[in-house]
Amino acid sequence: MKPQDNYEAGLWVKICRLPYLVAMGMEGAGNSGLAGSARERQAMVESLVEGGKIYPDNELVQAIVPRGQNEVSISEKVAQQHDEILNCLDYNDIKDSNELQKHLLKVLVIVLGVLRSREDPKIVSEYKQWLLLIAKNVALAAKEGDFMGFGGERFSQEEREFYAALEEKIGRNNKEIEDLKLTSPIQGTWVAPDIHRLRGAYQRRGQRVGIVADLNALRIRAVAGQTVAAELI
Repeated sequence: MKPQDNYEAGLWVKICRLPYLVAMGMEGAGNSGLAGSARERQAMVESLVEGGKIYPDNELVQAIVPRGQNEVSISEKVAQQHDEILNCLDYNDIKDSNELQKHLLKVLVIVLGVLRSREDPKIVSEYKQWLLLIAKNVALAAKEGDFMGFGGERFSQEEREFYAALEEKIGRNNKEIEDLKLTSPIQGTWVAPDIHRLRGAYQRRGQRVGIVADLNALRIRAVAGQTVAAELI
């Protein structure tokens, strides 16, 4: 089964587009505007390729950037995604970088929440690290406020603020994941015969999903007929 088979079409589009949105959000945080600069666009391409190499066993990353794709094919995909996202932003009346960043952070929360409920924690963690890698590489691609390559900031104040906002949202998501871990005050074996029915479903606070039992000292209660009573005593 492919990763995209686990998601509705609209959700999968959000998951795939988020890396591009992060790059465009960082472009907008500098002086390049929503369109971005050539150097920043190249940094986006290189970051996508790098993600595929760093996380070769991550099915989610590999579905977005298939293994073996070269920079030329990824550049074409980046250009296509870039144009589609700009059209989407225009349709939603998102005109400047501040509005783009707000939109991006909302999408980020949605995507990470969905991934958290459906993917292995390691896959989600690597996906989040990849997003931050893309943001950092794009920010470092061009100095802000320079002229003909001279002067300017390597990582502008606006870019630092946007990067911090990304880290904060991702960090909050990590804490929420940590808070969801169940711990028992006693030692034993986790028993939950119906747990497979609960995967991906909403659970009410305090709802029982299983028990921790000491299987070394079992007490079994059952109704038995007279014909087997002697064997049990």
